[in-house]
Amino acid sequence: MAARNAPNASRSNAPDRHPIQSAVHRVYRLLVEISGGAKGGTAFLVSGKRVIATNYHVIEDGTAYSVGFVDERGVVRRIPVRLLAIFPQKDLALLETLDDLPGAPLPLSHKYPAVATDLFAIGFPAAADPQGGVSWAQGDDTTYFIPSVVKGSVSRVLTNRWFSSQLQHQTPIIPGYSGGPLIDESGVVLAISTAIHKEANGISYGVLASDLADFIAACALPTGNMLVGSRPDVAGDRSAQATVSVTSNKVKKTSLHVVPHREMLAKGNDYLERGDIGAARLMYRYLIERSDMPEAFAGLAKTYDPIFLNEKKVIGVSGDFAKAHALYREAARLNGSAMEIRAGLEEVSSVSGCNDSLCTLINSATGPTVTCERNASRVARGAALAR
Repeated sequence: MAARNAPNASRSNAPDRHPIQSAVHRVYRLLVEISGGAKGGTAFLVSGKRVIATNYHVIEDGTAYSVGFVDERGVVRRIPVRLLAIFPQKDLALLETLDDLPGAPLPLSHKYPAVATDLFAIGFPAAADPQGGVSWAQGDDTTYFIPSVVKGSVSRVLTNRWFSSQLQHQTPIIPGYSGGPLIDESGVVLAISTAIHKEANGISYGVLASDLADFIAACALPTGNMLVGSRPDVAGDRSAQATVSVTSNKVKKTSLHVVPHREMLAKGNDYLERGDIGAARLMYRYLIERSDMPEAFAGLAKTYDPIFLNEKKVIGVSGDFAKAHALYREAARLNGSAMEIRAGLEEVSSVSGCNDSLCTLINSATGPTVTCERNASRVARGAALAR
């Protein structure tokens, strides 16, 4: 029996032949301990080796968390998890495992998927679990920790919510798939399985991957190269597209021989203060390529500084502590070490911009707001299921 199950159970380091098979190895069963019992769902790797995403309703009311999967030796592993960030309005949550997970983060699409695009849902449907015997919460039966895959298609993107958009799809998900990725045939995440219509067959819903990417960036978690495609072009909100257009025209018209460096620096600083991080980066990089202005290095550092981005409530831009720190250092070196490096940057060791606090994203009529809740009992959960 073990020999027959091994090819499916093993998370081999050998390259997979198909993107769907590769994605399966980066999806994990999420185990949630609640008062008087346990529940579960699905989670997948989105940042680094330890940050995973799932639905908020999966982890809600949890007192301890862990993920379970089958390693390359065919052995069930459980790793404790702590809660990093929540976005209840979008039914999203981010967690950090206390040890590295196998595989690399799944790429997230920033585009709205086209109608009739093939979708593959990956998750752990409870109804498909073996009945009788020891449950997945305590046992080591590999069957419980091998994800299921079902195929469907995109129905439409619903954009009539004032704070969000949703993906309507026709993929036969059931309870247990919640929090798992909905990917296309190339292995790119288009959405996250979230809900099914109770009164109509064939109607399911998902949170768009672009909203997950915004959530990750808002809480100052690194996104790296996981973003695929351009920003969604939302009817009535073309600000992102307009910004790119204006920025491009400005760069084309700007010449080093026409506009003094100080004037360009002032423009970059103005973009920065207005939260136009893309335009500010273009301006600072232009100056850095042609001069050794410490102010340009410091300005560029701020565009990567998760603390600064949180203060400005910037959405959709990836923070990077390491890159920000290196740029601040270079600015200080060029300025004879007289330039101040942002206080506390060197001491920040947590993966989240909220450090040891719970990052909460809230959408309102005036825009998104990030709060850091200093409640150790909520972020220190984990380990109870890792036995």
